Amino acid sequence: MTSWRSAVRVSYIPLDIQVYSRTGGLLLALALEELYPSLSFSPITLSQIGFSLTFSFPPTVSCPGELLATVADKMRALVKEKRKIHTFDMVLPSAVGWLRSQQRVDLALYLEKKIGQERLSSAREKQRLIELASIGDFAFLVEGPCLQNTMELGAFELLELHVEGRGHCTILGLCRPSKKEIKELLRAWRSYPHRRHETVGQQLGYWKVICGQIAWLPKGVRVRGAFFSRMRSLLFGQSYYLELNSKIAYEDLNQALGEAQIVLQEASPIVAEESAGLLSLSPQTTWVVLEEEKDPQGDVCVTSLLQRVEKTIKMLGFEFLCRVTLPSRERGGRFEKVVNSLVGHCIVEESKGGGVVFDISVRDGMGRSWSLASLAELRGGLWRLEWFGERSLALSLEIGQGGLKNIATGESALEDQ
Repeated sequence: MTSWRSAVRVSYIPLDIQVYSRTGGLLLALALEELYPSLSFSPITLSQIGFSLTFSFPPTVSCPGELLATVADKMRALVKEKRKIHTFDMVLPSAVGWLRSQQRVDLALYLEKKIGQERLSSAREKQRLIELASIGDFAFLVEGPCLQNTMELGAFELLELHVEGRGHCTILGLCRPSKKEIKELLRAWRSYPHRRHETVGQQLGYWKVICGQIAWLPKGVRVRGAFFSRMRSLLFGQSYYLELNSKIAYEDLNQALGEAQIVLQEASPIVAEESAGLLSLSPQTTWVVLEEEKDPQGDVCVTSLLQRVEKTIKMLGFEFLCRVTLPSRERGGRFEKVVNSLVGHCIVEESKGGGVVFDISVRDGMGRSWSLASLAELRGGLWRLEWFGERSLALSLEIGQGGLKNIATGESALEDQ
């Protein structure tokens, strides 16, 4: 099974997809550089679907529509040329100097700005390694592993070109090991607009989507309340829990409806081509419960919490992936039985220190994986369970197979309001 790692807290990108997408972005930058020298670039941005690259619009191009086809043809030629890709690491100050020496002032400035924003003044931070790549005389910042030769790229597709302000534009693309995978992904991409939760929720009268924002309608507020209440009951029962609200809390929505018929809730995207609505809403309405394991060598507490999570996920109609992070000292120990009992797919990763973490993720209608719940071991025998509210509602609309009805207090609680 593919190994996964966290790219951002809300989602995971398979490592092999990262490598192909990053290489696709690198090849796109090389094609643009050879076609239109002296362009300025931003670093490659990865998403769970593909990659995007922002650059200065070539002054010699009069028709943006022609640019995409020209660049795609150039990329295919570069693949056939079997050019070697050399990747290497440098500490931050050296990486900035090397990029400047390679006339990549744009990327050097990006790193310098990043250093300033993060206030990387300590000696330890200055020794942090930065991943770079070169193809012949072409140098670029890649921030991760790439393929070793352009011929290994497999298949790619440039999806869209967005012309932005200040003379910049962004190309969005896909890259996979085979053409079959690209075709399957394109089919999902083209059908997803009709299945995504923003569209479904709007059709059901839960909200309106206005300029990238979810505008909650009265029916949607009632459904949201019933959905959240039932999930809290399933997950926590009579246990004490803490609710961390999103930018507009449930109570605020109710209060606001006395003054207006719609309430805006910002839905921030992960990347430009994947406006993910409530899936990427940050912060999420999050429920947190702390429970204590009475036996320091036991697994009763974690087993009980995981069973609640699994029951809730089943009622939602989801299939899930559980990524378990275990310190090396726990290998083959008290959690082996817990891991083996998980019905969903389970991936175990080893860490050098820290506590045990169970992270449960679910794929949306596009195939992207989203963290839905997290169970972590704290000091003193405490376990912390987190569950994300808006994300579970959005996933229910996209892939729940009736789970939204099952988890509410009854079908009429959602459909007859």
